[in-house]
Amino acid sequence: MNTFRYSTFANFVYWQANFPLSIITLLHAVVSAMVIPEKPIYIIWLILDLAIVTILNWFYFRNYKIFPRKIDLTEKGIICYDYIFSKKQIIIDFDDINDMRGGPLAGTQHKPIYIYSDKKNAVVGIKPHLKNYNQFLTLILSKVKKELYDDIINRVDELGKILKSKREKRKSKKKKK
Repeated sequence: MNTFRYSTFANFVYWQANFPLSIITLLHAVVSAMVIPEKPIYIIWLILDLAIVTILNWFYFRNYKIFPRKIDLTEKGIICYDYIFSKKQIIIDFDDINDMRGGPLAGTQHKPIYIYSDKKNAVVGIKPHLKNYNQFLTLILSKVKKELYDDIINRVDELGKILKSKREKRKSKKKKK
C-alpha cells in the first residue's frame, strides 16, 4: 500500500489559508462599513470585500468536499480520507473508475485531475502538488480498466496532435514576420 499526501506548504495553502484570509478581509469590510457614512465611496470597498470572501469561501468549500489530504493506493483501489471538516472516507475500486479528466490528461499541467466513479457516485480531485504525483498517476493508470486506459491515451494523443498543430502555426507566423 502506498500513501500519498500533500506537503506542509500545499496543505496550508489548499486547506487552512482560508481562515486568516477571510478574517482579514471581513475586518476590512467592517472598517469600510463604519466609514461609509463619512465617505460613501467606501461602499465599493465593502462590496469588493464581500465578493472576495464569497468567492474565496466557495473555492475552499469546494476543496473541502472533493480533495482529500491523504490517499492510499492498494492492490484493489483508492482510499481517500482526511477531508477537512469531515470524517468521510471514499473507497473506489480500480474497476469502478469510469473516467479521469483534467490536469495533464487535458493539457493543463497545473490543474487538478478528477477521478469519477459512477458506481460509488463519487468524484475525487487530486492536485498536482501531491507528493510523488507522477508516481501516483502512473500507478492509477496502470491499474484502471483497459478500455478506460485506452480512452485516456487516445484523448492525450488527440490533444498532443492539436497542441502540435498550434505550435506549428505559431512558428510559421513568426517566420513570416
